[in-house]
Amino acid sequence: MLMRLLLPLLVVLGCSGCPVPVCDPTDTRCVSGVAEICGSDGVWRTLMDCVAEGMRCCDVEADLDAGIPSGHTCLPTCMDGGGDR
Repeated sequence: MLMRLLLPLLVVLGCSGCPVPVCDPTDTRCVSGVAEICGSDGVWRTLMDCVAEGMRCCDVEADLDAGIPSGHTCLPTCMDGGGDR
């Protein structure tokens, strides 16, 4: 009986330092010229520093016929003329 009451408390205390997911895995975004991808743990990670590579971070539309998913990546120029550099 006592163990049944303590178990939820131990789980909460054990995870008090666990990071809270802030994004959905495989989501992408551009932040200050950096392409980022969301990891399986829900935390943003740098995919590529576009500015350091002399490129722009662009929002790419899916082209399913060519096998290209939508998302964000580094390109010399963005198709729509925009981008986050």
